[in-house]
Amino acid sequence: MRLLKKTSVCIFLFVLAASCFAVTLHTDMPESASVRRKLIDSWFTENTAVLAEKEPEIISNEAGEVFRVSYDDETCSVTVVPQKRTPLLLVTDDGVVETYQESYTPGAAGTWVLFLDRMTGNPLSIRYFFAGDSDVYVQFRPGSKGYATKSVVDFVVYGAYAAHNVVTGITMEQLFTMSLEDVVTLTEHSLPWIDGKFFPEFCESNMQMSAVIQEHLDDFVYVENAVYDEYGNLTMLKNAPLPDVPDGKRAISGPGFLKWIVDGLVRPVSGSGLRVNPLLQPTTTIVSADSNTASDEYDTTLALDWTHNLATAAVSVITGITYSYEESGVNVHPEQFSAKYTENAGYLIKELKPILYLISANETGYFYLGAVRHQVKTPSQFVTYNECVAFFPYFNANGVFETDVFADGRMYTLDEYIEEHAEDMIQLTRINASLQFFPD
Repeated sequence: MRLLKKTSVCIFLFVLAASCFAVTLHTDMPESASVRRKLIDSWFTENTAVLAEKEPEIISNEAGEVFRVSYDDETCSVTVVPQKRTPLLLVTDDGVVETYQESYTPGAAGTWVLFLDRMTGNPLSIRYFFAGDSDVYVQFRPGSKGYATKSVVDFVVYGAYAAHNVVTGITMEQLFTMSLEDVVTLTEHSLPWIDGKFFPEFCESNMQMSAVIQEHLDDFVYVENAVYDEYGNLTMLKNAPLPDVPDGKRAISGPGFLKWIVDGLVRPVSGSGLRVNPLLQPTTTIVSADSNTASDEYDTTLALDWTHNLATAAVSVITGITYSYEESGVNVHPEQFSAKYTENAGYLIKELKPILYLISANETGYFYLGAVRHQVKTPSQFVTYNECVAFFPYFNANGVFETDVFADGRMYTLDEYIEEHAEDMIQLTRINASLQFFPD
């Protein structure tokens, strides 16, 4: 990571909002409850040594939905997986023939998995997959007094717990035949299910903004301190001299890149971009060892103030009501991950993926700005926010969560960005995305 004296590097993480495959039930998701009622003796309570010799079984429910039941001896688990039929066009000597390719993908929406104790055959856990993403599921486990007692449930998102050890009123064996709809009803007040149904059109504004940004990436030349004022004129932070910019290119810094994006939202509403000076106004005080000395040499809060003020200004322009940062409501503090939030510091970036997943599923139509908190340990220890950031997470057509990350005029994957900033923290703010996005 670059630490720049008296400058900033703003990283824009662009997050696309939720679709029909978010943390809720998809209306077309296959349900295996009636199939599982036929499998209790032959699969779920059978000796594991016998299961290891069994061949997979294909079975249908009353609605004609097809499932494959199989045993994995390595993980000691019984899996009930829905069939997916993909239309295919085959070119033969007799012409084009319409057919289907049948597949069974563990972890697909509608998958049900029972993990067993190899020695006793008792259930260790049961997982319901509902999101089209194998890293998102609810998991039931035996209570503290064994599998025959009431179970506990976890809500798992990319290895993190959005809910953990929540006591239920049912046993593990009752779950052998319980539908996911019944599970949701049972846990609707204790697990972070998303209210309502989601549809692909909810993603349109976020996806269009991301696509437009990608089209302009070749136009940018990174120049420290470079921003454009409300009239689109190049100016410089910290009174730096104006650079020589190649013809057809746009000088962009971290803060300038972030402002360019937000200006593309507010200009269609207000007729101009945002003024630079108000974006530099302090919104917080960072106190750390040698903070006074550090502030003389580094921009300790520039990215934090910049993202706070950008989000506040965008809300004010879009709503027509002038807000202060404190009353704007732009800060992001997802309730499910409140334990992971540190006041005046934010979230660990290495834990960002499950947080973005849940907030983008809950808050349709937003993208998020972030200010990166980096701890400098030499020659003295202090904290600096000299990078800012924005995400556009989204759910693709298969229900898999993805995120486009934009920084310094470049694009990253979320995994790349997390790896690069694994030891840093981040503060998040939200802005409404819009189809009316017209950056210069």
